[in-house]
Amino acid sequence: MKSMNVIKVDTQKKRRARYLTLADDLANDIASGRYAVGTMMPSEAELCERYGVSRFTVREAIKQIQLSGLVSTRQGLGTRVEQTEGARHFSLSLKSIDEVEQHGHYTRMIDVVTRDIITDDELAETLSCEPGQQFLYIESYRVPRDSSVSLPVAWNESYIVGAYAGIRDEIGQHEGAVYSLLERSFNERITEIHQEISAINLSESTALRLHVPNGTAGLRIKRSYVGRHGEPILYGINTYPGDRFTFSMLLNHRHDG
Repeated sequence: MKSMNVIKVDTQKKRRARYLTLADDLANDIASGRYAVGTMMPSEAELCERYGVSRFTVREAIKQIQLSGLVSTRQGLGTRVEQTEGARHFSLSLKSIDEVEQHGHYTRMIDVVTRDIITDDELAETLSCEPGQQFLYIESYRVPRDSSVSLPVAWNESYIVGAYAGIRDEIGQHEGAVYSLLERSFNERITEIHQEISAINLSESTALRLHVPNGTAGLRIKRSYVGRHGEPILYGINTYPGDRFTFSMLLNHRHDG
């Protein structure tokens, strides 16, 4: 059996979550060329032995470097090194519905979870809808479609009006914007998208999902998708760490006839 050197995780960092320390070590190893772009990372078992950590720690560390764009994972195939530096900052300018759809085309949803919910007063205020309304709730990560796309990872929450919940089973397989799936499945038409951008401090749960410290500054983009009957049929909320994202727009003077 091939012998392997055990690499000890720095004990000076023991107060920090161990998977974050391991993620830093793996990122450094990728940057140094130890794991070259285009090659497969060692298996979970090999990484456990090499770094002296548990499978849970390895899995969470891999998820961390995946979210930063360094690697991609495919079930049954393993983890592939995609680039030596993770995407740190991204500037987005969306001026039309077509550009929103294009943005969706360049990303995909992973770790998708769905459930039925009924809005309470707090959620109704967040969505700007009535309390007691039923939705299909979707949570997922929005990640770059592949290594050629330089986009930030977002924590995504989507709320689909209950009458359209029949698309539940297609969500995980759909490529592109969720609203385009609604249009195709129900002969719908999105006529308007209302967009709100907020600077926030990330909650503990969201910070954990995005692998940043609790209270980190973040950017939240909420979109309300209005159907052909003039009412929102979908609400989408994307949350980003603030240091990885800038929203920009171009304003022109209006020229009347």
